[in-house]
Amino acid sequence: MRIEPRDVLCLGLGSPCSSRDARAQLAFLSRLCALSNIDSANVSVYDPVFTDADRRLFQVLGMQCPSDIKQVKHSLDGPTILYMPHCDLKLYEIVIRANWTYGRLCDIVFLANCFSDYIDNNPASKLEEQSPCLRRLAPLVESWPLPTSGAFPTAFNNLSVQYVKREPLSLEGDTFWHLVEMS
Repeated sequence: MRIEPRDVLCLGLGSPCSSRDARAQLAFLSRLCALSNIDSANVSVYDPVFTDADRRLFQVLGMQCPSDIKQVKHSLDGPTILYMPHCDLKLYEIVIRANWTYGRLCDIVFLANCFSDYIDNNPASKLEEQSPCLRRLAPLVESWPLPTSGAFPTAFNNLSVQYVKREPLSLEGDTFWHLVEMS
């Protein structure tokens, strides 16, 4: 894998002002950006539970914090870390679908729930109906689980660093890429 992200989209963080886990996840995100030389101005965070106090915190940190989901750009331009701690299946599907091209998918580093767990824990018919993109993509993803945190056991459980393997994805035919409109 050789992706050098310059942007971060963080969805589903929770309220750092009211949640210990969200504070730990935000601290992790801040440190990750510092180690990756990603400017905080290139970090966009959104969660419908954010309070005014949360938004002020993000402003102080220099991060972008749209006030409405309609302002969140789900289709990504260029190498991006998609940080989605403990989001639901539907949100993963929305974001993957919005980036359903070879180039975009290969430019994303997912820091998210392990996709293979969704495949293992849901009936194939449900996945095909509700999450066809995730169902198709999961077998083509390399995944490294984050180590367990003794201090924050629920903040990082089931999170993995994941990326799409370029070669297998490049071999996929038209039926892989064809999607039916979601209702």
